[in-house]
Amino acid sequence: MIVALAIYIITAIILQLWLGCIEVSIFAFPVNIAIAIATIMALWVAEKEYSSTKWHKQLRSATTSCLILTAIIIWCIIGGCISQDASSNGMAGALGLTSFPTSIPFVALLAALLVNLSMTIIRRICKHGLSKSKTFVLTHFGIWLALLSGFAGAADTYKLRTILEPDSETTKAIDNKGHEYSLPFTLKMRDFNIVADRNGAPAQYSATIDINNNQHSISVNSPVRIGLDEKIYLVSYGNTDNGSYYAVLEDVHQPWDIPLLIGIVAMLCGTFIYAATRSKRGSVDKQKMHQII
Repeated sequence: MIVALAIYIITAIILQLWLGCIEVSIFAFPVNIAIAIATIMALWVAEKEYSSTKWHKQLRSATTSCLILTAIIIWCIIGGCISQDASSNGMAGALGLTSFPTSIPFVALLAALLVNLSMTIIRRICKHGLSKSKTFVLTHFGIWLALLSGFAGAADTYKLRTILEPDSETTKAIDNKGHEYSLPFTLKMRDFNIVADRNGAPAQYSATIDINNNQHSISVNSPVRIGLDEKIYLVSYGNTDNGSYYAVLEDVHQPWDIPLLIGIVAMLCGTFIYAATRSKRGSVDKQKMHQII
């Protein structure tokens, strides 16, 4: 299996050198959902037809899971040690390490982990039935859904930035490529405040803004939530020509936040139920041992 995974990674690296990083927007809804459903259906058929074959057993094995996770961790460590700048040239840029979340090797490894996890869940259901595998399926489905939400959800996530000056309002914002979009709400800044440290350097900054005439306070690392899947962040500021401050706001839309949360809750619930069940079984076994003694 190590050889097969090595060939898989090398192929992904060759594709990265040839094609460059993935444009995630091409996998936006409904393409990501269609791919996910088609993959699950194909894996279900493979379980019915090839579950006893050697290659199928290896693909769904715990060893394969560990190997894929190790490769992902190594890639993340290497990418984390390199400045993330998609415009960088050189070997690191060519390998996608300067933009590793969208690099083909990283995406391929995440896809492999999702396939491995899907095969494990399908195998458990087919072999033992859902009624006898509730805890196992709940835990692993939670992990699967959280991974899928982060993986497929990247294509549906968008970030738009806009600049607000005091007493000005706007409904326009731009993406990281400079394309202008209309926001579904009106933003207006009432005031801007900076808290300085002992040396006079800015330590924290905040603003009071109106969103569709509703007043909100916003500061660094304290965004304003709009609905369940959208937040507005205060990311920067600057000086205007008349000496006042302007604020740079970022509108982040993440429609997969809810499935991600559901996945995390399912994983935690499954883990808790498993631990409680094991503890209860241990207590029963001790009582039986005492009765025998």
